[in-house]
Amino acid sequence: MPEHVIVGLGARAAATVDQCLQLIAELVRPTWIVEAVATIESKSALAEAVAQDLGVRCVVFSAAELGAVEVPTPSMRVREAVGVPSVAEASAITGSGGGQLVVAKASRGGVSVAVAQCAGIDVGANVQ
Repeated sequence: MPEHVIVGLGARAAATVDQCLQLIAELVRPTWIVEAVATIESKSALAEAVAQDLGVRCVVFSAAELGAVEVPTPSMRVREAVGVPSVAEASAITGSGGGQLVVAKASRGGVSVAVAQCAGIDVGANVQ
């Protein structure tokens, strides 16, 4: 049975939609159903473009919401840049309703992606 997943997305300012899509394509299994792309408010424009290209919704969270999430690989660099220890993993976990990470943060070319299995929640909350 395919898993329904949320893709958490973090990125540096210069990251492109194509870079995001390439990393997502490398990490998301063909049998998984991506329900949404989730990110922090400051990255909403990029995430919306990525979500549109994937044909899914974009879910956006505040720094306060993401800062409250425990993640396996927090980053001091991310904390210094946006004020929270994680964007990709925290967004995936929060967007999935507390679901388990099925892909921990992977980063390449200024883009970070994590994937969490949906925990049976309405992924329509916080939709942009």
